[in-house]
Amino acid sequence: MSDQIDLSAVSNGIQNISQYFGVWAVDDTQFLQTFKQVASMDLVSHVNSGPAVPQVSLTVSEQDERSIAIVNISGLMTKYGSSLSNAGSTVAIRQAVRKAGNDPGIAAIILRIDSPGGTVSGTVDLANEVRVANTKKPVYTYAEDLTASAGYWVGSQARKIYANNSTAQIGSIGTYIGTYDLSGKAEKEGIKAVVIKSGNLKGGGFPGAEITEEQINNWQGIVNKIQTQFSAAVSKGRRLSLSRVNELATGQVYMADDALSFGLIDKIGSFSEMLADIRGTLAGQTGRRISAMSTGESMAATIEEIQAACPKADDTFVLDVLKSGLTIGEVKTRYIENLNAQIEMREQETAEVRQHNETLSKNGRRPGVDASLGSNGRPSQNYSGSFEELVRELVESGEQRQTAVIKAAKRDPQGHREYLIQNNPGSKMQRLINERFDM
Repeated sequence: MSDQIDLSAVSNGIQNISQYFGVWAVDDTQFLQTFKQVASMDLVSHVNSGPAVPQVSLTVSEQDERSIAIVNISGLMTKYGSSLSNAGSTVAIRQAVRKAGNDPGIAAIILRIDSPGGTVSGTVDLANEVRVANTKKPVYTYAEDLTASAGYWVGSQARKIYANNSTAQIGSIGTYIGTYDLSGKAEKEGIKAVVIKSGNLKGGGFPGAEITEEQINNWQGIVNKIQTQFSAAVSKGRRLSLSRVNELATGQVYMADDALSFGLIDKIGSFSEMLADIRGTLAGQTGRRISAMSTGESMAATIEEIQAACPKADDTFVLDVLKSGLTIGEVKTRYIENLNAQIEMREQETAEVRQHNETLSKNGRRPGVDASLGSNGRPSQNYSGSFEELVRELVESGEQRQTAVIKAAKRDPQGHREYLIQNNPGSKMQRLINERFDM
């Protein structure tokens, strides 16, 4: 069966034309070919023909009640979708992934990706959605011919990555901004561009105006900060060291054989082979539970045990772990993983709010105080001082907040324990966190 995600609230990609102008995480060759194609198009006729934004399909493959959801991502990825691509909206893709992740009738999710990448806008949120879904049930990526840049950013958050054959192209880990300096052409034509602006960095790229070194450096700083997040996501998703990811983040695509040797993918094989592997894994989990029952090993947790161990778990989580037949120890581990993922997402949202407020302050405007922040712009929770100080030092050294928390947790596990306890009040929750750290 198939279920179409409703995109009635998402406007036509041409109407959201601003989404095309920003930072891109896309394979250069494919992007330039698309750029040339669009440049030669009759855009007036294209718009008048009223082309629709493709819908995102969520197909469910069923067998022996072990359903596998397949989410297709094909073409240039944009936040609101585009009539120039079959990929659909990354917002709608997030909805599809979340729906599959919360459906207790689905045992696994496959992201079937054939994409050169796309805009950075929308990509981070989609990658985070995949990572959260992967804590609930296994998510797999099938790299079909091309999984590059933003496409790889998203796909790298899955549990395993398969490539369809040895000619598949993987990677293109990098970001960029492109513009033209038309000042020389304008001067030859006797045109002088006049930009009336409030600051040295305002009006950069205005047609005919010279692009200054200061403006270039500013754009480079933006690209560098986004790339730091890209590399950190790949490092975490693929369990590669950050230094190794940075070595591979040259912007180039790698053939599947090389990508396999570099650790960017896990296997080369057909879609049918991947499905067979996944079904074998799911069947093995069922077999291990039956074996445990017959040999007296650890039994699957009951609903009463799950609710007692995870007092704040929602119904979806309880149903998922019941269907998976996890032991109570495995349930606790997955619950902590979910808590950590939610905390990291909140930290990222807090950092974005803080960055927004800092931008407003620089522009002479008084930022509002977000409900999740104190009057000093910091999270209102009273986290462990030493742990927070370590995180702050890592951030000041150039690390992203999310990466800094992970590194600080490795250096100071006790501080991390206190950090989680103070962020999750309640005796039962704190006992669960303590049990997890004492395991």
